[in-house]
Amino acid sequence: MRKEYKFVMDNIQLSNFLNHFRSDLQVLHKSNNIKSVYYDTSDFYIYRSSLYRDINKFKFRIREYNNNNQFHKEIKISHHQKLKFKSKKFSELNQNNKIYYKNFKLEQKSTVSYFRKYYKFFNSRLTIDSNIEYQKPRSNIKFVESINVLELKLFDNSFSDIQRYFPKSPIKFSKFENSITTLYFPHKKI
Repeated sequence: MRKEYKFVMDNIQLSNFLNHFRSDLQVLHKSNNIKSVYYDTSDFYIYRSSLYRDINKFKFRIREYNNNNQFHKEIKISHHQKLKFKSKKFSELNQNNKIYYKNFKLEQKSTVSYFRKYYKFFNSRLTIDSNIEYQKPRSNIKFVESINVLELKLFDNSFSDIQRYFPKSPIKFSKFENSITTLYFPHKKI
């Protein structure tokens, strides 16, 4: 099973990290501008499940890379300690903001945009997300994060003691959760 760790860094910490490990970082492929439209119920059932459950939850998003008009419907399912991911590619985004999934009537709740770089870092894949921006659909309400999110995906157990490579401990971080909290419930933001 692949292990994943997330770290949050400000721009100075990220710059120091990249300078310190520049010889250990190999670019895996070209960077992407990513835009995800997240869906939820009118009462934020998916958001609340994401906050308060470890398993038996899901996220529903439509993602686009580099404004190429190729969309990917992605459903991330956490069920009984396993993570499943379903994806379907299509070329036209239905502007109707209602989608039905299982017994849920879903609507667009947030758009999350960011710039992602991909690296090989020792025996792992490291992605760095920067310029993270949240926006309410059909609105001018926006929020720009002042952080960068690093995600380390270990391919095996040979890369141990990862905390010695990072200035902070790994944390739980979800752009979906942060976007909803920031845009709809800012008084709850920590």
